[in-house]
Amino acid sequence: MTSPWMIPAGRSSAAAAPTAYQIARSLRFRAAAGGYLSRTFGVAGSNQKLTYSTWVKRSGFGVMDFLSSAIASLDSFRFTVNDQIQVYLGNGDANLTSASVYRDPGAFMHVVLAIDTTQPTPANRVRVYVNGVEITAWGTNTPPAPNYPIKDFNKAQAHSIGRYAPAVLDQFDGYFADTYFIDGQQLTPGAFGAVDATTGAWVPVAYTGTYGANGFHLDFADNSNVTAATLGKDTSGNGNNWTPNSFSVTAGVTNDSLVDTPTNYGTDTGAGGEVRGNYTTLNPLANEPNVANAGSVALSEGNLKVTFPNSVWAAEVHATQWIRSGKWYWEMTPVTGIVSAEYPNGGISTNAIPSPNGYNIAGAYLYRPSGNKSVGATGSAYGAAFTTNDVIGFALDADAGSLTCYKNGASQGVLASGLTGPYVPDLNGYNGAAAVFNAGQRPFGFAAPAGYKALCTANFPDPAIKKPSQYFDVALYVGNGGANAVTGMGFQPDIDWIKRRSGSENHNLTDSVRGPTITLYPNLPNAAVADTAVTAFTADGFTLNGGGNGNVNGQTFAAWLWKKGVVPGLDIVAYAGTGVARTVAHALGVPPSLMLIKDRSSAVNWAVYHKSLGNTLFMELNTSAGQTVNAGYWNNTDPTSSVFSVGASSPVNANGDNFIAYLFAEVPGFSKFGAYVGNASTDGPFVWCGFRPRWIMAKRFDVANDWPVVDVARDPYNQQTHEIYADLPQAETSSGTFDILSNGFKARNAQAFCNAGGGSYIFAAFAENPFKYARAR
Repeated sequence: MTSPWMIPAGRSSAAAAPTAYQIARSLRFRAAAGGYLSRTFGVAGSNQKLTYSTWVKRSGFGVMDFLSSAIASLDSFRFTVNDQIQVYLGNGDANLTSASVYRDPGAFMHVVLAIDTTQPTPANRVRVYVNGVEITAWGTNTPPAPNYPIKDFNKAQAHSIGRYAPAVLDQFDGYFADTYFIDGQQLTPGAFGAVDATTGAWVPVAYTGTYGANGFHLDFADNSNVTAATLGKDTSGNGNNWTPNSFSVTAGVTNDSLVDTPTNYGTDTGAGGEVRGNYTTLNPLANEPNVANAGSVALSEGNLKVTFPNSVWAAEVHATQWIRSGKWYWEMTPVTGIVSAEYPNGGISTNAIPSPNGYNIAGAYLYRPSGNKSVGATGSAYGAAFTTNDVIGFALDADAGSLTCYKNGASQGVLASGLTGPYVPDLNGYNGAAAVFNAGQRPFGFAAPAGYKALCTANFPDPAIKKPSQYFDVALYVGNGGANAVTGMGFQPDIDWIKRRSGSENHNLTDSVRGPTITLYPNLPNAAVADTAVTAFTADGFTLNGGGNGNVNGQTFAAWLWKKGVVPGLDIVAYAGTGVARTVAHALGVPPSLMLIKDRSSAVNWAVYHKSLGNTLFMELNTSAGQTVNAGYWNNTDPTSSVFSVGASSPVNANGDNFIAYLFAEVPGFSKFGAYVGNASTDGPFVWCGFRPRWIMAKRFDVANDWPVVDVARDPYNQQTHEIYADLPQAETSSGTFDILSNGFKARNAQAFCNAGGGSYIFAAFAENPFKYARAR
């Protein structure tokens, strides 16, 4: 019998996409400038069937952002002040507001609104899709009545894109690209996009259908002028051009025609404004005020402008992309008065989370308007002073660990060398100082040094694992108490970790080294036992039998599956204990970042090594205990690329006992292991991973607390609300933990298990998509 799950939850089932389609430009909507597009249709189109498709990259959150609206009423398609997607027709005749929220500034997302009010099934009359997946969980769900005539959308009257049409309100701040309107048809997202077979990411495809009378396609590619016939040109052939209002294509900081797009292509010569792809911006989820005055960093203009708080101490903002390797160039232009010859300044940071102490932090390397530099807390002479409208360039050689700064194209010399990364572009300021950031989405003020590139996903190296679902995935299934096959994974697992979601039951972990019928319980100290719940690992998943652990009839389960592969991300090592400190060989080829070790012969607690804790501390997977100092676990020795060390302690090396070690290595774009500090706020710390996570396990280590596990199969959209605790048998809970984002995650819960004020946490994360291909969610 096949279990009643189909594809991994939250993934689109659309056919694989061709890779030839290219989006040349996006249009930046600057809310402060009042940018929007307007058009008055000459005729009325269909009042029952339409489709609207666009790629957007949001910048501001907690504000009303209109994707489209009509002037005579409240017909609109928008993001609410709570960052939900809402479709509102007439005077509340239809009102659908998503339960999910969308506050990811790191990448583009594809949004489709498809209406057909003649559909007999109410849920089919208004359908909304994000990145190819239909929204089915609605906080408010009032569909239109059967055969409802749409009041204002598609009528012979004024419409707007990027604002509330009846008044100059609620301007969108961010980016639009590849925008379509289809008059008279309710289409699926497969008309405009598909899943790329190589990466598993949702990508745009060329629309080949008809448009209807009022249909249009805005590609924003002609930036020769700011007119309806150029920037607002309809390329469908219908001539339904849109009038640009308050946009600029003039070179410089106000240029709104950018090469920040959802498709990666082109050649970078260092001029900027060339290569296409998702560009780095400043990150509204990773900025910190100074704690003494609680002033906030204000980002605007597509997150390319920062205005620092009116205060006497510095505040800080990071960019959306961390850098591990390569040579990169970006620019900062101060646009509001220099403050005390020190602010605004810019450079890099090696700190994962911004500090509330401005530039006086270890890991910050900054060029200041006085001409001085800051290396951590130390200031010293460096180069020429700069002022408002000077263009300050930053050239980072991440391979050599060297940062060189430029003033109006003139090198100021190496600011710092011998640095260890990863690195993130970083800006500091206070007292109303403001600066504009340019990662190359428009032409640079001065060309980059030879060999240095813009911070764009097209320039990022291809990840070793382009499609993470080939090595890790999540399966959701329903138990049946008998023969049961969980299929559709696309690989044969080497680790199968199962947990019942709908009731209390022990975790069940099997692996390919010990065989599928020998079980360990991650939440218990028990020795390994024979259990035939899992009967085999198959080429496409696994099979179960009987009604025991992992297959209770009618109960829901989650299975987390890992596969060993050519890329050294996972190894499973069986070894015999000796009672004497020793090394154990492994085949990763790189040092493991996380080790889960269990004595298979005896009832002792699991031992956990995490690189952020080091070789003198251990934790226990099956308990809530915090970190413990014990040199007998890892023999005060970090693992190497070929061996890991165990001391004489019984839980890792009892004489005569048999052990199993699960070793996980950090693979850029696939797996990440690190630490963060909580702040007891729903605006919690942002944690960069370099990918869009599919699975996260966290643990507070300074005091006792549990091990929450979240995944996007159980919670396809933000906020993540369902936790399973690795150390507990209890059913899935619903407290809320993180927003999972295109480049990492952000704590959105003030509870102690994930974000206590000053609490210290470790985490392990595995990817859904590398950032090079990831979409916002």
